Amino acid sequence: MAEDRLIGAVRAGHAPIVRDILRAGADPEATDADGVPALCLAVDAFDEYVAEVLLEAGADPLRPLPDGSTPLLRTVASGNAGLTVSMLRHTANRLTEEKQTDLLACARHWCETGAETGLRHATGAPGPAESRRITDQYGYNEYNVITLGGVSCVRRSCRRSHLPGGEVRGAQIV
Repeated sequence: MAEDRLIGAVRAGHAPIVRDILRAGADPEATDADGVPALCLAVDAFDEYVAEVLLEAGADPLRPLPDGSTPLLRTVASGNAGLTVSMLRHTANRLTEEKQTDLLACARHWCETGAETGLRHATGAPGPAESRRITDQYGYNEYNVITLGGVSCVRRSCRRSHLPGGEVRGAQIV
């Protein structure tokens, strides 16, 4: 089935294969066996390439999920600024004032509490948090992915800016 192949390609992080499967007719709103949409799988993997391919094919960043969230809200909570911007481009004029308020509240919450503390509150997990580094698809932002209790979010530090001469110093929690 095309949707099973799509989910496998999304999980594997193969954006060109995801694009080919979608062009062959797979539904960009496909879900895995647990009902998790392909777009959320890409968000959870911090895979901007795959998420962008799904968005271009019609995956809905405002799709209501069983837990009351949306792929966009999950992206904001993950701290992935680049993917958040990409998803916002695909919402057009569909963001209500209430949804905008929810997104800002979520972003403020994670900014004020910090990644590890926010994950401790969200998961109730007592153990130490794990950290790994990833770089965005453009090579401009470096992220520290913090994982605790099976949930991840990112802390971003800007390495370069798009402005001439621009090294940006310090770290920014998104």
